[in-house]
Amino acid sequence: MDFREKYLRSHHIYFRQPEYHTTMEAKTIKKTIKWALCSLTIIAVLLVGGYLALVSIPYKSKDPRMSYYSTITETPSHRNKAALRNFCQQNGLNTNVCILVNYGIRSGLPRFFIYDFNRNKITYRCRCAHGLGGGSTARTPVFSNSNGSKCSSLGKFVISGIGSAHYRNCIRLRGLDPTNSNAEQRGILIHAAGIVTRFRLLPWIPLNRSCEGCFTITKGGLMKIHDILNQETNQNILVYAYN
Repeated sequence: MDFREKYLRSHHIYFRQPEYHTTMEAKTIKKTIKWALCSLTIIAVLLVGGYLALVSIPYKSKDPRMSYYSTITETPSHRNKAALRNFCQQNGLNTNVCILVNYGIRSGLPRFFIYDFNRNKITYRCRCAHGLGGGSTARTPVFSNSNGSKCSSLGKFVISGIGSAHYRNCIRLRGLDPTNSNAEQRGILIHAAGIVTRFRLLPWIPLNRSCEGCFTITKGGLMKIHDILNQETNQNILVYAYN
């Protein structure tokens, strides 16, 4: 072994020094990444928590129906419900059940109700989007009966069939009042869309092309209506939309 080799072996620590520094740098980088991930996680949790807290703040309105705490009690009075049943009897409609849609309740809350005449109670409820036309906003719907308006309509409808060219499982409707007499021409339907449940934490359902005047509800709500139609012999069920 020559002198040069002995010297190198005796000072091997100096040749390992770069490897040592590389290891320390790798550990430092790992720690930095770890702290960065922790910081990002904390920020994300704070942002989500702040958002949920903001959404949960009650919306203050002079109209109690638009309150965050609105409930399914916002349906027609007992006298009006009796009048609806009389209307069904006089026009050969189903007198066991009807559908009520209260557009006075904000879209972020259930406002599509299935009402049982015999038990005098709501048996099902879900959210319902309104049309995007006529200057409507997610917060305030504008109603119209005009063709091409893409607005929701008020008044009494009756279920006239199942399925259409665009939605296989939808419920077709026919208008019974001057405020919705063009419902068939406009293709007003009851159908489901993912947007109704996708933004369940928002106070209002965002306007979307999936609702151009139709009653756009949840998939569960549509399945419930199909179940009722399968059980009832008289499928001419009243749908009453009001504000």
